[in-house]
Amino acid sequence: MSETNANGNGKTNGNHFGDMTKESEEKLRQRRNELNKYVNFKDGESKDLEFDINRLEEITNNFGQKRTRFYVYDPKFDGEFIWDAPVSAAKVITDIMFQQGTKFFHIERHGEAKETRYIVTVAK
Repeated sequence: MSETNANGNGKTNGNHFGDMTKESEEKLRQRRNELNKYVNFKDGESKDLEFDINRLEEITNNFGQKRTRFYVYDPKFDGEFIWDAPVSAAKVITDIMFQQGTKFFHIERHGEAKETRYIVTVAK
């Protein structure tokens, strides 16, 4: 069902414009992904991500904390992103990668600031 916004422009329910071509939608998706390079989790949020097993590196973030930088694919947004994982989550991910040979993970965030914990399981 279509609505009209305050400017008189048509909009559709959901994330797609009714008159947007597939090509324009793909360009918009690519541009959005270019502008948002990092995966962000809110407290209580979870995501299924595919990890690039050939691209990871150790970094130190702006707060002097050691992190493992993973390059991941998020199927929900159809794009590649960066996730700077804390050491505890990175250890679980790399252990499972090595032991089970998987690169698909379900990540859940719980807590905020110093109380943040990530629960990592193999995605189903």
